[in-house]
Amino acid sequence: MPLRIVEDPNELDQAYAALSAAFTAWGGGVAHVWRAGGGLEAAADGASFSRRDDLHLYLERTLDKVAIGVALTERDVDLLRIEFMRDAPARRKRRAAIAADDGGEFHLLLATDFLADQDIREPFRRLAGAPLVKRAEVGGRDYVFLGPFSSPRIADAVAAVAGLSPAFQRHVAKLGDLAANEDDTMDTALYRVSRGVARAHKVQRAVAAALHEKLAGAGYQLDESHVGPLRADFVMSRAADSLVFEIRANAELSDLVRGIGQLTLVAPRGARVSRVFVLPASLGDMGDALTPFRPALEELSVSLLLYDVTNGGV
Repeated sequence: MPLRIVEDPNELDQAYAALSAAFTAWGGGVAHVWRAGGGLEAAADGASFSRRDDLHLYLERTLDKVAIGVALTERDVDLLRIEFMRDAPARRKRRAAIAADDGGEFHLLLATDFLADQDIREPFRRLAGAPLVKRAEVGGRDYVFLGPFSSPRIADAVAAVAGLSPAFQRHVAKLGDLAANEDDTMDTALYRVSRGVARAHKVQRAVAAALHEKLAGAGYQLDESHVGPLRADFVMSRAADSLVFEIRANAELSDLVRGIGQLTLVAPRGARVSRVFVLPASLGDMGDALTPFRPALEELSVSLLLYDVTNGGV
C-alpha cells in the first residue's frame, strides 16, 4: 500500500477531524472539553473521550500544533502523547508522522525509538494481535503503524499502545489493591480513582474468588487466555477443557455488548474452551434486556452465570 507523509497543515486538520469522529464514536457519542495541564492555550480547542472514567483519549489543536494522547484519571497522567507542528507535521526526522494512502485514508506512524522515549518498549511483541496495529519499515527505521483513521477501532489501537505504559501497569496494580480493600472510605487515600471503577474491580475480585473456590475442587487450575493486549477476566483449565469467564459489575447495554465482544476475541471459536458470561442480576431482573443478544449468545455457545453480591459475599 503506497503511503506518503502528510506535510500540508490543512491535510493534518483533516486527519484530526477523522480521529475526532472515531474517538467520539468510541466514547459512546460523547466528547468532553479537555483541560490537560491546567488548560488549553489561547485560540485552542480540544476534547477527551472515555469508555471508563479512569482512562481518556484526547485531542488538542492550537494555532501551532495538533496533539493526540491518552491520559490516566483526572490527575492528567499522560500515558502517550504525540504532537505534530502544523507547519511541519513530520518534524524531528519523522519519529512520529501522519501518513495518507492513495485512497485518502490517514494512518499513524510511531517510530520505536519515539515510543521508547515514553517508556513503551517491545511494542511489536506486546501488541501482537491488537486491532489495526501493524509493523512498518520506512527508511530502515521500525514503526508501529496504526490505521486507518476511518475505522472506529482506531481508538482501540491507540489505547492498546498507551496500555503498554508502565504508568498504566502501575495503575492496574493499584486497582488490584483497591479490589482487595474492604473499606470504601480508604479508596481515595490509597489511590485517586473513582468509586465506580473501584467498585467494579472489587466486585470482579469477589466473583473470581468464589469461582476459583468452587472450580478448584473440581480439578480446575488457574490459566490465562489473551489475544495481544486483550485478556480474559478469569480462566480455569483442566486436562480436557477450559472455562473462560467475562465478569461484569453492571448489566447495562454497553456491558452486554463489550462482554460478548471480549469473549469472542479472547476465546476464538473452534478452540477447546467454554465461554461463560457472568452478570450481576437474575434473568427476571433483566427483563427483555438480553433478548436482542440471545442469537449471538447461542451462536457463540456462551453460557450465562448470574450472581448476587451481598454482605461482601457472592
